[in-house]
Amino acid sequence: MNDLRRWADIESRLDALQTEVGSAASLDDWRDVGNRARLIIIDAVNYVFSDKMVPDGSETPKGDDAKRRLDYYFRARIPESPHEDLRNIMRKALGLAHAVTHSKTITRIDAFAATQATLLTVRCLQEIEDDAIASDEQNRGMKVTILEARRIGDENHPGVEVIAVVENLERDLAFVRAFEVEMKEPFHRPAVKYEYRSDPRTKIDHLAMNVPGRGISVPVIIMAFFDEHLPTMSDCVGRVAVIGLQGSSARWVEFKCAPLIVNNPGA
Repeated sequence: MNDLRRWADIESRLDALQTEVGSAASLDDWRDVGNRARLIIIDAVNYVFSDKMVPDGSETPKGDDAKRRLDYYFRARIPESPHEDLRNIMRKALGLAHAVTHSKTITRIDAFAATQATLLTVRCLQEIEDDAIASDEQNRGMKVTILEARRIGDENHPGVEVIAVVENLERDLAFVRAFEVEMKEPFHRPAVKYEYRSDPRTKIDHLAMNVPGRGISVPVIIMAFFDEHLPTMSDCVGRVAVIGLQGSSARWVEFKCAPLIVNNPGA
């Protein structure tokens, strides 16, 4: 597990939390368990959170704002839809700890549940960080090169189409399972839907690209769609990252797209 010394304080407090919930016998005891659980989750989130996870132009949440920090952490570490249930469980663990801290109607079961949810959250954060370390190693040598980028869709369902190749800078085989696309201007949002094509007519149902050592992948068409309004006469700026076996690469590559309709008063 990554950097055990860094987690030593959390581990000690988890042990104390489990001891306390075993002996808790009153409302004040149970609420204290909730408060301890809440503080442990906050500190664990702060251990794994980095300012680099906050999108450009957004304010970094304060240290006690674990909810917002956790949301940025999820976007950076486990951004894809298959992880939604996991993200929800961890969010609810924080919510449960808050509820047990402040409620006047909780029971021993609520305090016990908050303890177990805190254990689950910390263990999941540790495992996610372990995978991220492995991912950084695996993705370090992958570089995205954008061949072409243009706007698609309409104002209410805007999208971008990016044609890209992936270069493997290392000697060993690299694997690409997806791409991540974010709009930076005129709004900052991650894409909510993706499609991949090997050519304009051939859809790829499941992306799985092997890139040989020191090699370059075949071009892939990335179609990314957003849930934000974007006028057809607006241009846009976005960025793309490659996703390997464990998660996103840190190598973001920026692109620009021209408007769908050019406003030309002299025409």
